[in-house]
Amino acid sequence: MICLTALLGGKAYSVARHQLQDTRDLVAYDLKAQTLLTRMESMAVSRDQAQRKFRMTQDRVYSDLVSYYDAALKSSAGSLSQVIAPAYPELAGDTEALKASAQLHPIQAMRSSLELKRENKMNRAHESSEGMVRLIISSFLLCIGVTGWLLFLFYNGLLEPLRALREATGKLRQGDLSHRVSMRSGFTHGVSELADLSESFNRMAEKLESLDQAKTEFLETLSHEIKNPLAALKEGLNLLSRKDANLSEASRQRGFNACLIASKRVETMINNLLSVASAEKNLFDFEKAQKNFPLAVQTAMDEVRPLAEKKGIQLQLKAAPNVMVLFNWDAMVQVFENLLLNAIKYGQENSVVDVEVSADATGEKIICTVSNVGSGFSDLETTHVFDRFYRASNSSKQKGLGIGLHVVKKIIEAHEGEVSASSSAGKTSLQFSLPAGAGGLVGIPGLSSVHLSQMENL
Repeated sequence: MICLTALLGGKAYSVARHQLQDTRDLVAYDLKAQTLLTRMESMAVSRDQAQRKFRMTQDRVYSDLVSYYDAALKSSAGSLSQVIAPAYPELAGDTEALKASAQLHPIQAMRSSLELKRENKMNRAHESSEGMVRLIISSFLLCIGVTGWLLFLFYNGLLEPLRALREATGKLRQGDLSHRVSMRSGFTHGVSELADLSESFNRMAEKLESLDQAKTEFLETLSHEIKNPLAALKEGLNLLSRKDANLSEASRQRGFNACLIASKRVETMINNLLSVASAEKNLFDFEKAQKNFPLAVQTAMDEVRPLAEKKGIQLQLKAAPNVMVLFNWDAMVQVFENLLLNAIKYGQENSVVDVEVSADATGEKIICTVSNVGSGFSDLETTHVFDRFYRASNSSKQKGLGIGLHVVKKIIEAHEGEVSASSSAGKTSLQFSLPAGAGGLVGIPGLSSVHLSQMENL
């Protein structure tokens, strides 16, 4: 549009300049030349009349009059040459002929030549004006076309995507999480920022849909997970509370153990749910103290031991005695309960779950590893096993909420630690590290690790 306007303005200026020059020439030269020619024609006629009278009368007065007109014609011819030469240099030869022969015919020929020149100029001016009009009309039509094209691009590249985004937002607000913004040509060839915004909206909708689906699956699984231990607890209590039941001491003890296991499962689920809610709201604010770390591990192992014995799994702790670390007792017990329950759930029957507590090379961190032998997971899943609601490929036959390891990660991060996972050849290891806190580790440097059965004063 700018180029078109510049072209049109330049053309209009050129035409106007030529027309102005032609008008100036007409005023400055053509009118003067026409006046001189008219005077010369009158003097040529008067000369011819004086010459005829001289021939008839031989009166010297007429002879002097003829000489006067000859001199006046030559003077006018010189003036005409000075007037015509700047505007019509091609007529310079004709003006010289007028000086040599002041006859009426050359004067009339000169007038005809000037009239022809004037007519040519007028024709050129007319043609230029018509061309200018055509150019203006063409430019106007072109501007209309360009404006229409820009409006189309504006609608297709801005208004239509915004309308689609508004519609998609309304669908999302109404609960239709499956709705997506269609990435038509209006987005791919329109404003790139709107295309990016639409892609971001679609990714957000996909994330919301996946979270909604995960929430639905979570509620279904939660209801099932809670129902099973509650049913077992109810049946066990009913059996133990019957006065007519003739139960041996061993059977009664197994019933109590079953009730204990069921209540522990419910308690663990509730604690994990509360921990997830606290983690999402950034409410973790643990009071930490320097305490015996292996003793916290032993407490968690005692809590889950009935579940391990049910599958014939042996829990084994390998750590140095009296390792003092800065941590929150209840939170760390919950961490080990989740790790051990996960290892028991996915471990093979009659296998061993190893728990190892050691120090790193600097002695400033404590490293804890929980390992089992059972159904592992792929390397691609190692970065996701701690995600909320995530369940690895080995969990297809196991029930669960997918929040236990997520709680572990949040609690360890609240302790300024790090978590990791690895799985190879059926052996799975979940590991985390914690800073020792002020004063460093106490109890590990200079001591070799021994089995828990050899530990004292824990």
